[in-house]
This record gives sequence, structure tokens and C-alpha cells, in this order.
Amino acid sequence: MTWALALGALKANCVLAAADVTPAIPLVRIGEPDECNQDTIALWPIGSRLSHTGGLTLSLVHLERGVMVKAYLRGSIRAGSIDETLEARLVALEEALFTRIWAEASCAGYALGLSLDTSDYGWEVVEKQLARTLTLTVWLDMPAIASIDL
Repeated sequence: MTWALALGALKANCVLAAADVTPAIPLVRIGEPDECNQDTIALWPIGSRLSHTGGLTLSLVHLERGVMVKAYLRGSIRAGSIDETLEARLVALEEALFTRIWAEASCAGYALGLSLDTSDYGWEVVEKQLARTLTLTVWLDMPAIASIDL
């Protein structure tokens, strides 16, 4: 339950970031998209790891749950002023996502904190649509998931 609420709070921060760029990103969704008929921010779980921020004891285990946050900005060609505008928008979106995600690092109190790995830019074809992509990996430090009786 806590995980779903933390993921929902992270999505809400992505919605705010989507509105911070011009033009705004119209779709923020949980789950990897199977089409790209509009600019999209998608986020989905990618796995878990032991907490890197602390909280591990002999009787308590914390996990960080990974979330891939990926923006898809549709493009048609890689030349001239279209590229220049697309690149500027990509950088603005990256800044907005970092700012909004860090501003609510506890995900409305459902996570102990978070860490962000590096961001990556790329190009991807999604269902015959070329898109410029921005990828961030967010690690949500979740409250104790296991208590070990000694």
C-alpha cells in the first residue's frame, strides 16, 4: 500500500514538472508507453536494492525501490531549428523534473527519502514515432519492509 502511494506522489511531482515546460507535456502515466502520439512522461518500477541511505539494522530491513522516469518528446527530423527547440525543451524538462522530485523527496511522507542517478538523453522509436528521450532513475527509500526477530 505504501509503495502505491509513494509512486502516486512521484507521479504527481512529474505532472507538476510537465506543466513547468512550454509547451506543457500533456500526458503523465504509470507504465511504459506502447505508442507515442503525444509528448509523454512515463514512470514504472524497475526493481529494488538495499537502502543506501541507512536505516539497516540487525532487526530491520529497508529497501529502495527503483522507478524509471522517462520523457518522450516527439520529433520528426534531426536538423536545424526544430532540433534546437527540442533540445532546449529537453533541458528545461530535465531541470523541472529534478526540481519537482527533489522538492518532495519524501513523496508526501510515503518514502523516507530518495536518490537520483544520472540522467541520460537519447532517441527512441515508439510505434513508428521518433522521440527524443530523457531518462532518470529515482530510488525511493521505503519504510521498513521486514522486521527480523532475534
